[in-house]
Amino acid sequence: PTGAFGNCCGGYLARRMGLPIAKIIAATNMNDIVTRTLQSGDLSYGPNVATHSPAMDIQFAYNLERVLWFASGGDGATV
Repeated sequence: PTGAFGNCCGGYLARRMGLPIAKIIAATNMNDIVTRTLQSGDLSYGPNVATHSPAMDIQFAYNLERVLWFASGGDGATV
């Protein structure tokens, strides 16, 4: 499960450093900032819905911005 996308960010950076990671899988709930951003580029805040997984109940996945920055080659304008 991902809330702030920290585990995925760590896995992404480990893969960039050479660890043989084939794919990174993230699970989300109704608080879908990660899914929405990766599918449509929409990084806007949505309503914060309380669920049974409170660690995932966020609308600001700050580690997602880090991954996007690294994936863009450090191009802040693109992110």
